Amino acid sequence: PVALAEVAHELADSFAPLLDAQENRVDLVITDDLEIPGDRDAISRVLRNLVENAVKYGPRGQTIRMMIARSDPPDAARVTVDDTGPGIPREERTRIWQPYYRLDRDRNAPAGGSGLGLSVVADLMRLLGGRAWVEDVPGGGGGARFTAEFPGAQPRSGQGQ
Repeated sequence: PVALAEVAHELADSFAPLLDAQENRVDLVITDDLEIPGDRDAISRVLRNLVENAVKYGPRGQTIRMMIARSDPPDAARVTVDDTGPGIPREERTRIWQPYYRLDRDRNAPAGGSGLGLSVVADLMRLLGGRAWVEDVPGGGGGARFTAEFPGAQPRSGQGQ
């Protein structure tokens, strides 16, 4: 079992120098302390790629919100990463998960990137038996919400890893 809160805290700590350089911060909201079955490195890579995406394409000085909560179905864990960037146009929301795909507006952007991060997320989520998607951040204020839903969530047992 992998403790999601533990992975999220480690990730936030590892991103601290990059976040500071961009005047960004990560706000962790952990509603449920959950464990999920799976490979810790794969789960960490999913979360890392989603946060990297938010840092890369969001504005300087933003607060990136990562939330962890039980999902419906009740045996799933849902991790959402919200940014305050320009969001993802609806017509491109399925294509962003394909290898080497970059949004038209970002192809010549200074942020760079190979277009592999989200395809890695999609592949890892399939291997972990979960799914990932993107939507607008609720509330109409702009930004993108990336969600990864992992099956087999249980309350954390406190047994470590």
